[in-house]
Amino acid sequence: MRTPDRMVRGSSTWPNSRADSPRRGTSRPTFELEAEKTGIKCTVQLMPRTPSRGTSTTSLVGRQALSVRWDGRSKAALPALREGENTASEVCMLDQVLQVEMVLPNGQHVKFGPVEWEDASSDGFIVPKTTSVGGMYRLNPEEPDESLWEWADCPEGAGIDFDDLWYAVNGGGGGTWGVVTSIYLQLHPYLRPRLFGIPGIVVVSACAPEVIDAMGVFFESFRLRWVLAPDTLNVSQAESDACGMADAGLSILMCYGDGAYGTLVERWESYTNGYYDPAVYGVSLDDALACPETIEGTWSDIMKYPEGPYKGQVADVPYPSIRSVVGGSTLNVLYPKSWVDENFETLMSIVEFISVGGSYYLAFGSGTASASDQANSLSDAHRQAAFKALVPADNFYGSEFASLFNTTDADSFPSFKGANHVGNTFMGPMRDDWTRACPSDLTQEERASECVSIQETLWGTETLARLERIKEAIDPNYMFDCEGCAGSNRVRRDAPTNSDMASTPAGSSESNDDPDGPTSSGTDNDGGQDSGSIAHNIRAATLATSAGAFCSLAFQIDGMECGRTTAVKKINRRREHAR
Repeated sequence: MRTPDRMVRGSSTWPNSRADSPRRGTSRPTFELEAEKTGIKCTVQLMPRTPSRGTSTTSLVGRQALSVRWDGRSKAALPALREGENTASEVCMLDQVLQVEMVLPNGQHVKFGPVEWEDASSDGFIVPKTTSVGGMYRLNPEEPDESLWEWADCPEGAGIDFDDLWYAVNGGGGGTWGVVTSIYLQLHPYLRPRLFGIPGIVVVSACAPEVIDAMGVFFESFRLRWVLAPDTLNVSQAESDACGMADAGLSILMCYGDGAYGTLVERWESYTNGYYDPAVYGVSLDDALACPETIEGTWSDIMKYPEGPYKGQVADVPYPSIRSVVGGSTLNVLYPKSWVDENFETLMSIVEFISVGGSYYLAFGSGTASASDQANSLSDAHRQAAFKALVPADNFYGSEFASLFNTTDADSFPSFKGANHVGNTFMGPMRDDWTRACPSDLTQEERASECVSIQETLWGTETLARLERIKEAIDPNYMFDCEGCAGSNRVRRDAPTNSDMASTPAGSSESNDDPDGPTSSGTDNDGGQDSGSIAHNIRAATLATSAGAFCSLAFQIDGMECGRTTAVKKINRRREHAR
């Protein structure tokens, strides 16, 4: 997260240094930072430098912090200062993984992170490019007292490539590389969170139902502009980045910081005064301006059960269920920012696109692309995405795929899918025809043979190939083997025979033919509608919009008939009921 107006200054001290034992003991150097404009003090505790690195123990360059405290409040952070940053410029300011500690499948306890990097600002990146990753292993794994742990460089022949390991664990999926015991993050200052939008379906709203109903599409058009095309509202990219929302089925934004929130409210007023027509929507201008509400607090605060057996606990959205919340014939596509920029005004003329806007994942921001250290495996599709949306597989492969992603190389399948909500039936297209969705009546064995794997849709052919090589190197026996993870689509030596496998079509437990969306399992007992829980009502909104994917955007942009989706039908039925 960029904070250009918050440069900080600092000086260091090294109290009680133990130069004779740099990898053991608890004495740490510290320095204090003070933001020039805010006056916030940041106290950082540094990791001792090993003598082998050839610099004095009082230098800040290249050192990593064990903890950070903002005005006396602890923050888990581990900034690594770069050459030339003896003034500690902007330390504590960026959201970056700086060190990972984990136990590998072979039982080795290691910690590792970047040790060499170079400036990448000329290429549009706001963080350095990692050029080398180093790590250590624990000499005394039987020692339970963490203060007595001893770390050493890995011996030759240990078989650990820390560059590969860093690449894999940063973007290569969870559950397959080992057991992560701690992660150090470089953080930014805490900013005041607020929710702004039309949450009338989840809280008791001051807006009348008819106002909420009438204002839905108009406010959503403003919300989509704020996130996807901020320049059309005279909003800076930094202000746009500070407000976003996941695919919760709600026309709201979660904003961080007073500045961005103030601009959001101001731009809403100017947008409404400039474009709102009471004759079209049947609601007065004053009522329209007043309808979006502000709720103070974090998302977890808002999602806590107010009463009942789970009072004070944060609810999941969507709630855990046996069946997937979306059908197996649906894909969660990462729509490229370049394509959205080129077609934005056309998209905004399509009522279906705006009507189901609450089901889009709108939490990428410019930092998704610019905050990469370029040594991780997060897909290019994810880095370059504007939003993620659920779409029917048939429509997508038949009309959109080739126009959104590079499909010209038959030996290199591109990444295009977000990992969230991916079930074991979310295959890629047919291997011999990328315009055809994988048939849902095939068995899992047939789908694995005839269709592009889930893993290739997530990472693409080249990245997946490297991840699979890393997997074979650090876990050749597949101690960690999870569905949909790198390597789990291999031909197993212990593969079951056809007679051992279920003969039911793949996706019979995932897909859903009900035109009104999936039916949840009986596992979502939350105390009932009368509990007054926001979480309870958000779930209903999520299933109403997120589960009903909008139809192919390319169809509509090209002027072809697509028909209204389940989500739009549900919205219309809800409006009729409200009337």
